[in-house]
Amino acid sequence: MKTVKLPILFALAMLTSLAPQSAFAQDGEDDAYAGRCNGGDGSSLSQAYCMGEYSDALKAAQDRLLVQIHEVLKNKGPDATDYAAAARYLDEAQKHWQEFVVADCAVKENVFGAGSAFVLDSLDCKIKHYRARNEELEQFRKNDIDG
Repeated sequence: MKTVKLPILFALAMLTSLAPQSAFAQDGEDDAYAGRCNGGDGSSLSQAYCMGEYSDALKAAQDRLLVQIHEVLKNKGPDATDYAAAARYLDEAQKHWQEFVVADCAVKENVFGAGSAFVLDSLDCKIKHYRARNEELEQFRKNDIDG
């Protein structure tokens, strides 16, 4: 008997639709990377190298945000809160988010196939996800735990 997991596919489609439409928004650091990555010598190799640097920078920013959030969650927190449980759920959510990004980008990689733009499409996918997650974590830090 073949089982189709429609709720998982629906959730995957919904999460994918929430990602920004372009890896490079027109603001601050993104402008700098967009200019560099879309400029240069025009080769796919230089664009891939630049996008790889940007992806690494977004991952490092995410790591810093997670450390900042965990620093706050080490405390007791206000009455009726459970910061220790929140920290565990954050870790679990982050693990699932990372797995989702790998799977979501793999869908695109496997549909796109081999070729010089394959790497660019994969990096673009990861950049979109990192930007969205970093914005979400930043808003959580600012609005929910920093007061």
